[in-house]
Amino acid sequence: MKKITFIISFLVLFLMSANDLKAQVISSYFMGQNAWMPSFKYNGKFEVVAPKLTDAAIKMIRIGGTNYNKVPSGNDGLTYSQYDILINSVKSTGAEPIVQISHFLTYQSAKNLVYYLNVTKNYNIKYFCIGNEPDLEGVSSAAVKTYITTLAPAIRDITASAIIMGPECAWMNGGIYGNMLNDLLGGSQNVAGKDSKGRYYLDIITYHSYDRYSITEMEDRIIALKSLLTSINTTRTDKPLGWALTEFNTTSNNSQTAVPADFKVWSMYAGQFFAQVYGLGMKYGAFTVDAWATHEQSGARTGTDLGLFDAEPNYAGRSNYYHTMMLGKFIKYNYMPTSTNNGNIKVVSTYSTTTFGYQVLLMNNTATQYNTTVRLSNTAVTTNSTVVVKLLNGTLAKEFVTYVEPYGTRLLVFDQYGNLVENWRYCKTQSDANTGPVKVITANKLVLSSSGKSEVNNDMPDSKIGVYPNPVQFNSDFYINYDSNRGTQEVMIFDALGRKVYSKKAFSVSPFKISSNGEFKPGIYFVKIGNQQTKFLIQ
Repeated sequence: MKKITFIISFLVLFLMSANDLKAQVISSYFMGQNAWMPSFKYNGKFEVVAPKLTDAAIKMIRIGGTNYNKVPSGNDGLTYSQYDILINSVKSTGAEPIVQISHFLTYQSAKNLVYYLNVTKNYNIKYFCIGNEPDLEGVSSAAVKTYITTLAPAIRDITASAIIMGPECAWMNGGIYGNMLNDLLGGSQNVAGKDSKGRYYLDIITYHSYDRYSITEMEDRIIALKSLLTSINTTRTDKPLGWALTEFNTTSNNSQTAVPADFKVWSMYAGQFFAQVYGLGMKYGAFTVDAWATHEQSGARTGTDLGLFDAEPNYAGRSNYYHTMMLGKFIKYNYMPTSTNNGNIKVVSTYSTTTFGYQVLLMNNTATQYNTTVRLSNTAVTTNSTVVVKLLNGTLAKEFVTYVEPYGTRLLVFDQYGNLVENWRYCKTQSDANTGPVKVITANKLVLSSSGKSEVNNDMPDSKIGVYPNPVQFNSDFYINYDSNRGTQEVMIFDALGRKVYSKKAFSVSPFKISSNGEFKPGIYFVKIGNQQTKFLIQ
């Protein structure tokens, strides 16, 4: 009996591990936000700071929440003209809006709103959510079923191809009003079925998460939801239910006495927490993961200031903004499972199966600096570091050695050949000063890869001049960027021994092209223009 139990356990673990190694495609709408607060509600600044969301590569912005969950043109809800303001602000960022349909609406008033948005104004809104946090408001599961089965058909009557989300629960079960999603997904108040016209009520199941849940706890909740969806989708093979996290933050109120400094939303760790939540969403195939909120309570760092930015006039970005940006700008289409020998270094990684390479975000929330080797495959490393990170779906027998400083984050982006093309560092000092990540270039130390080629490894602050590509392939042309506004300048290149090996006038043209013709042998070189210099490698 023990032997049979062992075999079953082994098979379960094997299947789980095999599932982790599959290429989980990341939704094109994955990186998300919430449109709170707008100028017409509590003098918010959403429209002012919305362009910054473009820089963070935000692809979906939800117009939802308690204060939007009211009757349009009455009861303090949005007027149609206010929907116009918000939708145009969202679209101006290049993101797709999710429009919340208040659960207080009747079938006809919901139909009228969707008609206004998609027929009168021709906004082509594709994504709608119904209601907001019914389990926090004391709304019963039966009442939720009633309004979802009433309002979803109203949306589809006007926009048949709409993607409808709900029920926007405040918890993934276990909240103060019980396990609502168990009732709604295959339970006594099931809303996973179809209306009288054969149309599904919901396409994506949504919930929210606040108040210092650990990443492990959040993952447990996602796994529980996925289990519910797996059961439901056995009968929805034509259109499986998806899931999304449409509100999350480290806390719902920074002023609560139980909230430690790390979980206040402007802290360095809050950004690392955001990145890890996005990592969970990638791992488990979320349609979108939308943080709450863009800018709240004037950015004054009090109470329910849960935004990405500090106060005006600068609206300086916080750690949560910059971690969102680092992931969003360099996301690589598929989630990359990783392994590490040290749990103090948290990793979020993505990759492309075609031509776009690897993205690796390394995060350290301890007082210790860690030398770290990143191996671009699940094979043995050739260099010794305190921390070893392996990309389990990686296919390149190459590695890169770096460090992750105390309370710091490191972003590495590799091309499809394993060449490092982006290297960013961000630490608590920068977070506390409301400054962004620093781009570094690779220089100095060389590490021998298993391919036998030398690869650049160490860090140096990015100067006003740069060499690309870096490393340069032997006998290949390369380019030098520099400040061409200073007129004619001399471009000088020195070898590792300090000998000048190249000199030529640059006549105010940047980038400056250098044709190698084999005159530069493999090794480290320095390029100097005026009082600026940088390093590069020829391999």
